[in-house]
Amino acid sequence: MSRKLTIMNSFCGRWAFVMLFWTDWYIRAYSETFYKDPMTTVSLYCQSDKQQTSEMVMWKKKPHDEMLFFMETRHTSDKYYSLDRSYNDWNLVITTILERHEGVYICCQIVRGTEITIREYTLFVNGPPEIPPNTPWTTNLAVVEGDIVDMRCDIKGSPKPSINWFTQEGEQINPIHIKGSLLQVRNITRLCVTKFVCLAENRFSQSPINMTFNIEVEFPSQMFVYDAKSHGTDESSSTIYRKRGIEIKLRCDVMASPDVKIYWKVKKRKGRPRLRELATYIPGEGVSDSSKKKEDNFYRFEYHLLPQKKVTIFDMIFITDQAFTFSEYVCETDKNTFPGTRKSLTVAMLP
Repeated sequence: MSRKLTIMNSFCGRWAFVMLFWTDWYIRAYSETFYKDPMTTVSLYCQSDKQQTSEMVMWKKKPHDEMLFFMETRHTSDKYYSLDRSYNDWNLVITTILERHEGVYICCQIVRGTEITIREYTLFVNGPPEIPPNTPWTTNLAVVEGDIVDMRCDIKGSPKPSINWFTQEGEQINPIHIKGSLLQVRNITRLCVTKFVCLAENRFSQSPINMTFNIEVEFPSQMFVYDAKSHGTDESSSTIYRKRGIEIKLRCDVMASPDVKIYWKVKKRKGRPRLRELATYIPGEGVSDSSKKKEDNFYRFEYHLLPQKKVTIFDMIFITDQAFTFSEYVCETDKNTFPGTRKSLTVAMLP
């Protein structure tokens, strides 16, 4: 009887589905997944097609297509692999399972020079959870205020680990009673906790393994300008009256994320009105005096940082003993992710 051979995927192990069609017979590739504890034994069953005139069987292991056995000839130096030929089958036995034995095992039959998958087994060796290679333990996420942030705890393990989420404030970790690999925070604000930790463990864990997510919530800058020696309310876009010869500390409070450059400027009094830059606060560097004019030596500048609140305090200090010190002063920020901001305060002399 003539037989017609049709092969869907002729390469061993590329698909787990192979059919051989004859006039009245077919065989389908079989696949199975095992989860085994270390130091145990597993037997991977394989029975070749006895109807073939030439019976040639091969065992291979992925991901590197390592040949273990060709017929009864051993091609591996691993002593824990053996063939069980009971009932003329081609069963692969791993007598002592170790971590290195994890992988995909394929039993192939060679038909007319073509490898055909008969059986495919995926073996996972049970053990404590672990973070996949090239996956960072700590992840920094920048999120615009009001957006959604997704945090994925990419910790793998067999058996599948239990994952719990926590918030961290300083050294204190608090549970938030959410389980699973994905934590989603909607409509995030600058007031949200900015550090989240996931802990994963299974029955093989000696201690939980963790991943940390640092959330940087970005938002437009908010600014308050006032006389720090007077009171702390916002006096921007207004006029304050002071005597001649007193010390004034104009304060510019800027809350922003990410950090921005902050400028103190003064309005030129003569000629065409325009702003002249006095000093600049540069994040990570400090204050840089911007003007070289002699009269600007009357101004001093200080800054303070409140990192937990994302606030920069930029002070300008001067004594009103010169006529030019009675002027309009402007605090201004650069634009970054968001537009810049500007507020002004005029210091006028009491009559």
